Amino acid sequence: MLSIKTQKLHDNRLSDSIDYIRIDDTNSKVEQLQGIEYDSLEAMQKGRIFDIEKGGKPGILLVSVNTYKQLKAHLLKHDVFCIDANKYRIALKKAAQITNQDYQGSHGLRWNFARERFSKIQVIGGLTYDQALQQVSWEMKHERASITEHYLR
Repeated sequence: MLSIKTQKLHDNRLSDSIDYIRIDDTNSKVEQLQGIEYDSLEAMQKGRIFDIEKGGKPGILLVSVNTYKQLKAHLLKHDVFCIDANKYRIALKKAAQITNQDYQGSHGLRWNFARERFSKIQVIGGLTYDQALQQVSWEMKHERASITEHYLR
């Protein structure tokens, strides 16, 4: 399935807001959209999307309301959202080059998510270091909090 992230690449298109987890023929459908909810850990509204990660682990992804609305509009019009894996890789490489970052594929977006979310949920959500580690780990579909520490290095 697709994993939606709020990070956006250089040209800010909807497909640039999508972190493609598996490079195959997976897609996203309207049934995965679960509405807008308040994320108390960041004190803001977020779009809620049901997702099944590679390996079959189900979970909820919280995305910006703007990304959610764009995805919903696209899905209502086209029934499905698919990404051309090669174009996506090229866009990631280009964005990394433009921003002077090392290219790490989609996994680099996971690193960014972990670092940003970890910081925000401590400052805004008031979580302790250990609570934030565990929360981010669960949101990234891991069980052990120690996995998040790997992303924070």
